Amino acid sequence: MEGKDVIAGVVSSRKCSRCGHHEIGIVTAQGDFYPLRPGMYVQVFPSGQKETGHHQPAKEEEPISHDRREKGGGLSSSRLRPWVPEILRRKKRLRLKYGILVSADEGQVDVKTYKIAYIKKLQNLIEKEIYPSLAVILDNFFQSPHLASGDPAEVTINLLRDIGEIRRPVELMVSWLEQKSEDVFEQLIFPFSVEDMESQEEPVSDEEFAKELTELTFEEFLRIL
Repeated sequence: MEGKDVIAGVVSSRKCSRCGHHEIGIVTAQGDFYPLRPGMYVQVFPSGQKETGHHQPAKEEEPISHDRREKGGGLSSSRLRPWVPEILRRKKRLRLKYGILVSADEGQVDVKTYKIAYIKKLQNLIEKEIYPSLAVILDNFFQSPHLASGDPAEVTINLLRDIGEIRRPVELMVSWLEQKSEDVFEQLIFPFSVEDMESQEEPVSDEEFAKELTELTFEEFLRIL
């Protein structure tokens, strides 16, 4: 279990290996699946609009700058903004590797928020790929085409569980958010050095950063790990 018996993850489903039925549970950033059982206490951090009355089609979440506001001055809870520690934002490779999209009205990004957003990022990247190309990509990078089997949620679970390179960004970011030590920072910015981080590339706006993340492909993501 994570952090004093608190589990943070994304609700997903998988096929039971014993009876074949689909069960609902939570996938953590480590790829562990915890099935949901009656009587469990859960805390939900909604990323979209709640449903009231009759079912309404959900609107697709739109990445926006946290400077853009709706009428009345409030930020839309159904929209997203890009986030990465400011010092990592200076390098495109690092902001694409660690960057996530969070709710536009999200305050400070903590460990739990980052883990959930990273899982969503990975699943979204997988959803962009069709099966044959996904299997080829996983074969080229990890000699593991079999991990492409299943729906995007199942593939996400498999990759987080079995591929250390894919888990490492979220593990390093969690360590950085918790302690911000020099050793963790040096691992976080690899292959750059501390001296490299003092020079800044062209600054990017939130809109440009969000566009980079939404246009990122799974193969491009794997190349920068």
